[in-house]
Amino acid sequence: MRYDSAVEKLGVAVHRLVGLGDIKDRLHQAYLSFEPLQPEDLPEHLRDEFREIKNALTWLPVDETGHQEGTLASTLDRMSDGEADRLARKIYELYSEVRHFSYESEYE
Repeated sequence: MRYDSAVEKLGVAVHRLVGLGDIKDRLHQAYLSFEPLQPEDLPEHLRDEFREIKNALTWLPVDETGHQEGTLASTLDRMSDGEADRLARKIYELYSEVRHFSYESEYE
């Protein structure tokens, strides 16, 4: 399949999102699993959605208080649980769409 890597990495992300624990911790782990993906690894019509998810998780700069937590941790720290939940749902939806498109295009 052309999008095997994206299906695999986003599948791991979804697996990490499910379960007990703080949503932000689970979102952090999920991000680390798909962070290596590039927009070009996904179907063209899903690339903007992928960029939006990554940007939503890393838009804040490194903490200016001297803590070296990085952009992901800075962003998650300031994110509400509701925002984190919405992003988790977007990751699941993206995974579902990539998986569906991947299998659909395999049999065309």
